[in-house]
Amino acid sequence: MEGYNIPDAMLHRVIPSMFNAGDFPMPWIDNPTLDERRQYIRAYLKWRLPHDDMEKQERDLRDLAERKAAMRLINGNLVEIGVDRFEWLVDKMFWRTWLGYLGKAPPFPWPLPKRTDELTEISQSFGRWLDIYRKEGDLVKVPVPGDDAPDAEQGHLSDNETTATTQDLTMTERIDETDQLQKLSEQVDQLRQELQQRDEQISRMDKRIQQQKRQISQRDTKISDKDRRNRYLRDLLKLERERVDLLRQRNEDLHLENQETRRLNLDVLEAWRRQLNQ
Repeated sequence: MEGYNIPDAMLHRVIPSMFNAGDFPMPWIDNPTLDERRQYIRAYLKWRLPHDDMEKQERDLRDLAERKAAMRLINGNLVEIGVDRFEWLVDKMFWRTWLGYLGKAPPFPWPLPKRTDELTEISQSFGRWLDIYRKEGDLVKVPVPGDDAPDAEQGHLSDNETTATTQDLTMTERIDETDQLQKLSEQVDQLRQELQQRDEQISRMDKRIQQQKRQISQRDTKISDKDRRNRYLRDLLKLERERVDLLRQRNEDLHLENQETRRLNLDVLEAWRRQLNQ
């Protein structure tokens, strides 16, 4: 929305949590170390989308994130990468995988570390995944049910990986939920358009106020100072009241947009919960 653009790095901080009231309490860290970044990510995920067993969930999804990151680099024909860049990619994959349960995850807030002329430590973690890939193949491949195998469970990934890469819902359920989410998204977009129109009205009102001030200051000098001042205040008060009414209406529209966004998030969460229960 014009006039209310939020940088991608800050977008995650303005999204409300369905599990915790208020804003995310941890201060923003612009250029964190690896440990600081992961502490921030861990705190944000616990606030935004907590899990009954956070440690196990983090362990499972981080393993999946490392596999995804490694496969992305392997598919790009890379055989080595610096520690900082590989761990950044792992954190980004981890962020998307965890928050992906709510629908579209907000942008990962930190940029890829820049290349430097200094010697960079090579990632041993990526090297291990590369060795595993050369022996076993695709690191995130999910076997097709019904494949002939001595033990079907041995060929599958962990429950969290399977959940993150496949959907247990039927095609009909997917279509129905997609339609519902699309309708809610359209309603949110409509509210945003109305808010933009309201902002434009407020802007025009501000211009009218400034114009009225100039007109009042140029009125007949024969009017006594007291009368001129009283008239000025009355006119200004009238315009300010109109402006307050517009601001109040805009706040109501913002509240309605937040409600629609919350409803959208709740529908996504309910779909996720049904998926986990199946």
